[in-house]
Amino acid sequence: NRPQKRVTFHKNTVGKTTKYFLFGPRILIWSLLVPRQVRIIKFDEKAPVLKNNVFVAPNASVLGDVMIGARSSIFYGTILRGDEKAIKIGSFTTISDGANVRGSTIGDFSVIGTGSILNQCTIGNECLVGQRVVLNGVVMEKQSQIRSGSILDPGTKIPTGELWSGSPAKFERELTEEEKVALKELAESSYQLGQIHFEEHQKNSLSRYGDKVTDNSFDSGFA
Repeated sequence: NRPQKRVTFHKNTVGKTTKYFLFGPRILIWSLLVPRQVRIIKFDEKAPVLKNNVFVAPNASVLGDVMIGARSSIFYGTILRGDEKAIKIGSFTTISDGANVRGSTIGDFSVIGTGSILNQCTIGNECLVGQRVVLNGVVMEKQSQIRSGSILDPGTKIPTGELWSGSPAKFERELTEEEKVALKELAESSYQLGQIHFEEHQKNSLSRYGDKVTDNSFDSGFA
């Protein structure tokens, strides 16, 4: 028989914990879509808080004062570091593979591209940050976009409905109405992809391990 294993998961942000005895290295808590090997880490007495149906991929790291809204996806190799300043991520938002986020706020239905770096940024609703973009202290208003490979000057503010590109990035043009609609559609399709990835992990490994525990105490503060 497989020996029992004690697992501690931080239940909320006031230091309380719940302990479970499980068979195997895997736990699914309050329908959080968190495959085994993911690192959700308490730091300086602050634990990450995730709302319902958040997918966190294996080898992603979520540390410290981090709040993630419902139905968001944190993909492979992503690092969310809430060690110095808080991170708040809205609902239906995707943080793509290998992104690094510190001390930032990201709204609903936004997509952060593969390998992008965000430090102390404010990203509005329905925004798209392309791949390998570097942002430091940048503000993106709703329905704005940055092309892949761009590097913005610290403190840059991108107004609603604008497309920026380059290094250093500059205003390129206004987004069309069709492109604005497509921003939300991209976020919705990214959420669906996250669900597919979870189902594959569940089918191939989760079915052999752990229990499903419902805990309504989780609350990220997002509507």
